Amino acid sequence: MIKNIFLPEKIGNFRIYSQKILGIYVLEKSVTCAQVHVKRNKNIIEKLIEEKIEEGTPETYIERTAQTIQKILSKVDKYDLIRVCIPASLIVFKELEVPFKDTSKIRMILDYEIESMLPFPIEEAVVDFIITKQSGKNGPTKILAAAIRNSDLENILKIYHEAKIEPNHISIDLFAIYSLYQQIPEYKNIKNVSVIIDLGSNTTHIAFLQDGALRLTRIIPRGIQNIAQKISNDVNIHIEDIKKNILDNGLQTKKDKVYEKHFISFFHDIQFTLNSFLLKLNISKGINKILFTGKYSYLKDLSKFCNNLFQISCEVFSCEKLFENQYFKNKVKTIQFANWSPYLFALGTALPSSEQYYFDLRKKIFLYPYQKLIKKQLITSLIIIFIMFTTIVTGGYLQTKKLSNKIKKIEEKEIKKLKKVFPKEFRFRKKITLPWLIKEVENLIKERLEIWAPFEIKPLDTNMLVILQELTNIIDKRQFDVMVETVSIVEKKEIPKIEVVGFFRSKTGSDHYTYFAELEKKFNESKILKPWDEKDGIEPSLVEDKGIRFTAILKLVEEET
Repeated sequence: MIKNIFLPEKIGNFRIYSQKILGIYVLEKSVTCAQVHVKRNKNIIEKLIEEKIEEGTPETYIERTAQTIQKILSKVDKYDLIRVCIPASLIVFKELEVPFKDTSKIRMILDYEIESMLPFPIEEAVVDFIITKQSGKNGPTKILAAAIRNSDLENILKIYHEAKIEPNHISIDLFAIYSLYQQIPEYKNIKNVSVIIDLGSNTTHIAFLQDGALRLTRIIPRGIQNIAQKISNDVNIHIEDIKKNILDNGLQTKKDKVYEKHFISFFHDIQFTLNSFLLKLNISKGINKILFTGKYSYLKDLSKFCNNLFQISCEVFSCEKLFENQYFKNKVKTIQFANWSPYLFALGTALPSSEQYYFDLRKKIFLYPYQKLIKKQLITSLIIIFIMFTTIVTGGYLQTKKLSNKIKKIEEKEIKKLKKVFPKEFRFRKKITLPWLIKEVENLIKERLEIWAPFEIKPLDTNMLVILQELTNIIDKRQFDVMVETVSIVEKKEIPKIEVVGFFRSKTGSDHYTYFAELEKKFNESKILKPWDEKDGIEPSLVEDKGIRFTAILKLVEEET
């Protein structure tokens, strides 16, 4: 879709549009997948799928795993993104402290800062990080960097290339569990120290958290398979029978001291690691909770056994608690919550927390192949430009046609009006246009003017506005109480004759003649107007109750010269 090509998935923590995302995790003997529908304000878990990697043909593990992934893809709905995670056993983790918060600046110095800590050259590695703690506005930022050799990542991607898919993002299984942890309110709010222990067949992953922030990690190269092997060596029973007994009976070790001995030894190794973490970080308060994940986290009496051994609250990581978060919804009806453990890695990969959303090991030479995307963008851009051009042209044509119809109607209306001007005997041509008709009307008017020319009354040459402006200046109503009755301007012997008739009252209400002299003086001082006849002045006469009635007969000074 166009939105997937041109718009980012998120701006900050705000999602722009919804997507269907697949989270895929490849284990030694199976592949798990989580299909989620991520909306702006809701994350819906729609499908959880697990497929065993069949033995036999094809011969290579890569081909068999690719075949299993294709089988899973045939069971999911149409998706927008594929996120995959890889084993933490391939990763080198390092905690760093940097003096700024800007992630772009951190990425600029990351390779330089971590280079001396890696057991392989930085040129042969891909590195990214997550922020674990930020101190105030200007304080330092703690990050957990993860590095993987190019050769190891290349071998993993071969599986997906064989399955004919290109993962959009690559994360780590340990971060996937941590991502779910960050989104479960109960776990996120655990104070002081908590620990996530992932029990595998041959490895055990330990994540050490302080106030919800991932601080340290370690991989112990021992798991349930190793315990079973040691028990098998001691009691001389086939290892598969030992494993079956462990899966069936769990840690009910009171019945068998050999089982108890090897389990205690295994968990003492874990306890030693936890104590070393506490010393390294100088933490004296101890551990509040241990959470078990992985295939073997549901062994009978595991939590009870570890509670007694560690003297720490222990429980199985519960995915059910994820739905205490209002932004998550479950649509997987066939899976019981007790059986969600195999899907935790795939689920955490598909639903990264906001703190881990931009973590991606698909960088440098493994950068997502954008050539296809660029080609797709160019084609889409051309299509959009063509559609816009077609829309503009079509819209312009329709608007022009509509406007032309309106103009045509107006012309028809005006033609009917103009035709009434012509005499009945006038002959119109067959095709009448408005410009032609206007031209004919102009000719008709010209003829009429020529006929009436001898009787024309020529207009006055004098600027009437000049006369009226001067009268306004003389009869200033802000100075005098004057009511003008009439103003007459007529042409007499080609000279404008101006006659002004009005009433004057003094503002005192008496002595009208005394104050009238001021108005008369202003008439006499005018540089534009003067009496029509030099013998005549302004003729005043007293009218009872109205004041002085005056008549001024004037002419323009210019006309005299």
